[in-house]
Amino acid sequence: MKVRSRLVARGLLPAVLLLALAVWGPGCAAQPPARHVVLITIDGFPAWLLDDPRLCMPTLRRLMQQGAVVKSVRATNPSITWPTHTSIATGCRSDRHGVLLNGIITRQGPNLPVKVEPSRDRRELVKVPTLYDAVHKAGLTTADINWPCTRSADTLDDSLPDAPLAVARATPRLRKELIEAGILPDQTDAAFMRMGQVARDEAWTSAACHVIRARKPNLLLFHLLNVDALHHAHGPGSWAGLTALAYADTCLQRILEAMDEAGIRDSATVIVMADHGFTATPKSLRPNVLLRQAGLLTATPAGKIESCRVHVLSGGGVGLVYVTADKDGTEDLRKARQLLEGKEGIAEIVEPARFGEYHLPTPRENPQMADLVLVAKDGYAFNDSAAGEQAVVSSYETRGSLGYHGHVASLSKMSVPLVMCGAGVKAGARIEQAELIDVAPTVARLLGAAMDKVQGRVLDELLAVPAARTARTGKPGE
Repeated sequence: MKVRSRLVARGLLPAVLLLALAVWGPGCAAQPPARHVVLITIDGFPAWLLDDPRLCMPTLRRLMQQGAVVKSVRATNPSITWPTHTSIATGCRSDRHGVLLNGIITRQGPNLPVKVEPSRDRRELVKVPTLYDAVHKAGLTTADINWPCTRSADTLDDSLPDAPLAVARATPRLRKELIEAGILPDQTDAAFMRMGQVARDEAWTSAACHVIRARKPNLLLFHLLNVDALHHAHGPGSWAGLTALAYADTCLQRILEAMDEAGIRDSATVIVMADHGFTATPKSLRPNVLLRQAGLLTATPAGKIESCRVHVLSGGGVGLVYVTADKDGTEDLRKARQLLEGKEGIAEIVEPARFGEYHLPTPRENPQMADLVLVAKDGYAFNDSAAGEQAVVSSYETRGSLGYHGHVASLSKMSVPLVMCGAGVKAGARIEQAELIDVAPTVARLLGAAMDKVQGRVLDELLAVPAARTARTGKPGE
């Protein structure tokens, strides 16, 4: 009161009020900085489907009307679930965060194919600090439900990770509560896996709602998976895929209702997006058939590789070529390239000298990385099988995936939508493009956490949060 009296006496109160309005702005008066952020990914939801009139997602449409929208968010390479989720959570691309597939790629030894091992902890998978590390360091609470590459992360207060043996590796307190609530059938992963994909999405949604009500975390990372599964099986834009997206929308509505019940909605920001897009893949590429025919690998009649000097590991829209010979494999790699050059469905073959163009590491920088990268044309996807005599087969006839991702991020079908709504967001803001790596620094700005050395930028165009009142997130850089 004394301060106010002195300001009035000196005629300074109006000036102070004008300064406050200039700093905070009228939008910020209505939209305070967030105390809670719920970040939801709908796996495999491409940006191009958002304009499909058949898309039935009324909850998401309502958030779009009330909040801010990025029409097309560019994925990172490779556009695969674990690498892209890690880009969302770190603000960095794969050349920096180190995740290349859904697990760690290990070279098993001479003349043996490489292996992808998903049963690894976060500290083994991710080489840079994460958003939840930064939020935890700021003294705020964190949680994840079905988020990739989070297993055993000590900066997550509650976790049910996207990992093999997810129930066994969940935080003990949360696992106990979910079993008692009937959300998990019991403490075994076998029972959880028997539930099926749709039921697991329901369980993950119930788990996220439980965490919101019981914990009110400052940051919740939540990942739905059923859409991706149906897009693989039936193709994006199929009735099955559209039905899966409609179901995902009901899960989103449940999350919003839990936030209302927890009393945090007015101080929370909701972000809904995807990790990668999708494209129809009526044709399947089997480059290992050509390598087998050339004597560079051997395989069982079913097509499983037994031994190899060179082989291709499928990443969907990219094929990762590994030399595994027990001696200098230069000649084997040259022969493999010659066999594959110009073949149907292969758009180009990328040498390590050009990996940087795709923000991928070289084998010297990351030993998990391949020796060559094959890029599929749109409509094609790579397959690991070495069976048969045809290197290009119908996905319909072989009962393969009718939809795929993993294609290079420059293919627009790999881009995803992003919708933000709530505290700290400029209602009605619209921008055409952004990148996955922009999400982490933007969320950090909302929560007042610091993220340094990220490659992304803060999406200031969407925010009503003044930079002067939040921690600096650092400049994007390579």
